[in-house]
Amino acid sequence: MALIKKMGEPSDPIDPTPDKCWRGNIFYYNPDDAALFVEKRDDLAYTLNFGNYWSWVLMGSLVAIFGSAFFVIA
Repeated sequence: MALIKKMGEPSDPIDPTPDKCWRGNIFYYNPDDAALFVEKRDDLAYTLNFGNYWSWVLMGSLVAIFGSAFFVIA
């Protein structure tokens, strides 16, 4: 009976963002994780997974947009 009860209890959740993938507790780099955005450890905010190719595309696009806005406004 004790074994059946123990199996029915929820276990500790698996850490979706391992400690070894955090760089300085700011940047998350995990090429094996398909998520583009991951939840930060200490906030209710999100950060990019810099191991994902699309995060670099997104960052490059934002830099290009804001960089070109300087020339359009001036």
